[in-house]
Amino acid sequence: MQYAKFKNRYYSIINNKSELINNLVYSQMIYEDYKTPKIYRNINAYIGAITKKETKYGIMQIPSYTRLSDEESIKIVLNNYENQLKNSKLKEEEKLKILLSNYKEEEEKEIINIYSDIKEFSNK
Repeated sequence: MQYAKFKNRYYSIINNKSELINNLVYSQMIYEDYKTPKIYRNINAYIGAITKKETKYGIMQIPSYTRLSDEESIKIVLNNYENQLKNSKLKEEEKLKILLSNYKEEEEKEIINIYSDIKEFSNK
């Protein structure tokens, strides 16, 4: 359900040539949205604006001193992933490990589970 909602909303942004990157970004969006719903992201953004401290913004929870929209946070992650995997000949599993290296092991496993579900769904 979340996958369909996010795909409809952000398809124009998440149209990378790499299916791995696209599916991983959707997986992270589902995970991050569940972990930090929109209302909490808005509260954090408000607190960040008042305190002028680095705060996590957008659906992708990007640390920044300036407010980022959900779309901007997605674009930042896409750009980072494209740069990290440029000319990469690694296997899928190794690529996922590199791209998810900022997550704790348990979080990484959850995102990879979501990724696997999306990949399976997309191949039907």
